[in-house]
Amino acid sequence: MQRLSAIGNTLRVQRTMTDSVETPPDAAAGPAAVWAGGKPVSAEWLTRWRAEPLHAFLDLTLEAQRDGYCRIVLRMGPRTRGGVGGSVHGGILATLVDIVTIGAVASAIGPNDVMNGTAELNISYLRPALGALVVAEGRVLKQGRSLAVVDADCSDGAGRLFARGRAQYALRQREAANRAAAT
Repeated sequence: MQRLSAIGNTLRVQRTMTDSVETPPDAAAGPAAVWAGGKPVSAEWLTRWRAEPLHAFLDLTLEAQRDGYCRIVLRMGPRTRGGVGGSVHGGILATLVDIVTIGAVASAIGPNDVMNGTAELNISYLRPALGALVVAEGRVLKQGRSLAVVDADCSDGAGRLFARGRAQYALRQREAANRAAAT
């Protein structure tokens, strides 16, 4: 079992790879148990995430999402290959960076923040992504009223880094969104 930082609330999906701080003692854990702050996350929300066509197409698994952090696993397969020596295609890694940074921002925004799209994304490819899995981890570095800056690493989950990315994600305030819709 790998451990995450114990700062803030933690989500957990128990799969082939496990990722958590301790499960609450009174929790009924299972293969699809996801935890945030000692309470199960809505099964409806997790089902919607899994049902996203792109997530399903790429065979992505959400393993953790909490307080500005997100972790997603991509399983290698025929849809993801196309890079050097049969590695994951660079465009797929860039997409993974975008998805994991969106997940990190979504876990950090407040009730008046509205997600407004990726404003900028860059990626540095460090080595071919070879192996059974690519683990993407996104962390919000700074969040303001209109922009969040997020770093993302794509690795094998055991310390071998394939790519590093950074995204700036646009935000707007709910009051401004409501005024714009009324005009």
